[in-house]
Amino acid sequence: MNIFNKRYAKEKEIKLLDVEKLQIELKKEKKKKEDDEWVWVEGYKGTDENMKCRDFQYELNKTYSINGDDISICNCGFHLCLDLADVFQYYGLNFSNRFFKVKALVKKVDKNNYGTMSSPPSYFSFGHKIDKIVAKKIVFLEELTFDELKVHIQMIFPEVNSKLKWYALYKLGEQEYYHRMFMNQMKKIRFSDTFSQLLFDECRNYCEILEILNKAIAYSKENLSKDMIIYLLMKDIRK
Repeated sequence: MNIFNKRYAKEKEIKLLDVEKLQIELKKEKKKKEDDEWVWVEGYKGTDENMKCRDFQYELNKTYSINGDDISICNCGFHLCLDLADVFQYYGLNFSNRFFKVKALVKKVDKNNYGTMSSPPSYFSFGHKIDKIVAKKIVFLEELTFDELKVHIQMIFPEVNSKLKWYALYKLGEQEYYHRMFMNQMKKIRFSDTFSQLLFDECRNYCEILEILNKAIAYSKENLSKDMIIYLLMKDIRK
């Protein structure tokens, strides 16, 4: 290769390096711009019964803001979830917590990363899914109704299919609610209170209560003798 060709190759190499550097700089600039971009999103937030979160009082249709752009998870800003199911990781679906639809101003990059893994699974860890986001502005739009929470409530309490039952569960407490429901249903299919109470006391949790009750109802529809049904139920509950 003569001197001219060597010089040409060197200049071409330099130009390619310059192009690569420019592309890298453009990517960095684009990423920085995306990191600095803010967008409004709709999501969900839980509070206690007084509409407070971490002792901060909220109200409907009022905008709350953080001064400046320096927000971070668990440190500074208003937290929310984009998926309603994620909210229950932080505020349990019980009878005192309340849940709201909100809109919030968040970093676009945080919105795009929502639902991804913040750390990959390893031999020692399953990793962690990003299931909350932080905002510098938030507005509470409306409180969620029973119907909007129903599918999630029934994952915990499958038989609670109406607002009335949900209210009864709230007023009576879980133990008394299930006890009354069990005793009333057993009475309808003509079992004595003594036997019904015996079965209830043998159940270890609410799932067993529902399972035995459903079996009692099913057996009673098969025209089996009362003695046979009692035998089958006692056998089922001792498995």
